[in-house]
Amino acid sequence: ALSPPEKQRRYKLKLKLDPVKNDEAKRLNTLKGTTPKKKLVKDMTEREHRAAKRRWKIANKKRRERQKAAQQLVENTPPSTPRSGTPDSPRCRGRKRVRRDRSALYRQNVKLQEELERLKKKCNRYKKRYKRARHPRINPDNNKYSTLSNAIRVHYKGLTPVKEKRALRQVFHGEAISKSKMKTAIVRETLGIDQLKQKLTLSKKSDLVGKIKEFFNRDDVSRATAEKRETVTYKNVKSQKRYLLDTMKNLYCSFKK
Repeated sequence: ALSPPEKQRRYKLKLKLDPVKNDEAKRLNTLKGTTPKKKLVKDMTEREHRAAKRRWKIANKKRRERQKAAQQLVENTPPSTPRSGTPDSPRCRGRKRVRRDRSALYRQNVKLQEELERLKKKCNRYKKRYKRARHPRINPDNNKYSTLSNAIRVHYKGLTPVKEKRALRQVFHGEAISKSKMKTAIVRETLGIDQLKQKLTLSKKSDLVGKIKEFFNRDDVSRATAEKRETVTYKNVKSQKRYLLDTMKNLYCSFKK
């Protein structure tokens, strides 16, 4: 038995052998997919045109009747109850509200988390400050300095001769310590004294003042005025004016000798 494709091939071969049947088959194939074209008004005769207008009139009348019936049906029909799940149903509106509230809660949660992180950082910062204030860190350099200054202070207090104390004080007359703004604090912490130069006692001071007065009253240093009115009164003591015979610089050198 032949298969359908083989039967089709045998049929096509027979058509090719018969020219009349072949031409008829081709004509039918060309007409199969085509539709008859509408005749235009310009191509119609007067009679055909009148018949076409009658058909158009009837078709338009039926179309208007259908539109009118559909409009009446829409107007007389009551609105349908919305089904569950439609955009206008209560359930759908409820879901929208839930989603909206959920979004608002999410945004609020994010803001609260950011605020919490900021407060945590602030709390940790103040905790560290409190810990540093309560337990100050001991600097090893400060510890070394305090140990050295204590040792020098004890040694300075144990020195008996004045020359040895003066020699130790000369260390603090160096350029590095003299120009420092903390000179007084360094001397106080290291030697236990407020000043490097010791103040003169009252007896030594009075002796020095007497020597200076005696020096300036010498005739080779100053000369007295001759007039009676050339006097000076100081603390109810009147004395004659005296004029120096040399500059203060030269007189100071003479006094030191």
